[in-house]
Amino acid sequence: MSNQTADREPGRQEGRQLALPANNLRFYRGALVAFNGTNNYLVKAADTAAMKLAGVVAQSTDLTSAVAGAEKVEVYREGVFTFAVSGTAPKLGDKVYVVDDQTVGIAATTTNDVPVGVVVDVPTSSDTATGYCRVQIDTAVKGAL
Repeated sequence: MSNQTADREPGRQEGRQLALPANNLRFYRGALVAFNGTNNYLVKAADTAAMKLAGVVAQSTDLTSAVAGAEKVEVYREGVFTFAVSGTAPKLGDKVYVVDDQTVGIAATTTNDVPVGVVVDVPTSSDTATGYCRVQIDTAVKGAL
């Protein structure tokens, strides 16, 4: 294709929330999802080599009867989200990694260190519940596509 010689509509969108092709699984709202590394369809995030965080499920979607890759799941690609913590409690500014689709841990508590983001808040007992942290996922999902 040759260089553009006139204006065109670029089809721009924010990219904060995208519909991405997914495997034939049930995806729950608020769950971490990742690209599986094989065909880059969404799967439930796990501490698995070659996975890259895609984001957080925006809306529950049941694709168990669908053909893998034929349907899409709405995913938040930016923002701050609350996740359960496994192992040592993280501190503000700590990087956290996938344990499973709803749990994060600090480095050395996970095997493959699949990045989720940076801790921006650690609730105290007077807030919600201990054992949780708030994570900004933006840096982990950039470059994952």
